[in-house]
Amino acid sequence: MPRLAVGVSRRGSLLEPLFQHQVPVALVFSDRLCNGLDLAARHGVPGICLPRRFGAAFDRRRYTQHLLKLLLRHRIDAVYLAGYKTVLDAEFFRVYDRRVLNAHPALLP
Repeated sequence: MPRLAVGVSRRGSLLEPLFQHQVPVALVFSDRLCNGLDLAARHGVPGICLPRRFGAAFDRRRYTQHLLKLLLRHRIDAVYLAGYKTVLDAEFFRVYDRRVLNAHPALLP
């Protein structure tokens, strides 16, 4: 079974149905402290916050590299961006080519 990571940024409303339907989630990650991480903890799934900076101080490429290292360290095969609010560098999509599902209410690259 592939190891799935889920990226969240707020409540985890798109994460909850995965738990309700017993989808095996290996890791939950977030760009800020949020209820989605609490939800993961309640279901016994590791949750990691990789906080980001806002404005000119944000280095998208470097942030993406940190996230990729985290996912690879946890042997993640596929990623579900469940309302994840940080736009990632193209490198992320090269590494996880055809193994990313982005569920976000806004159009992201």
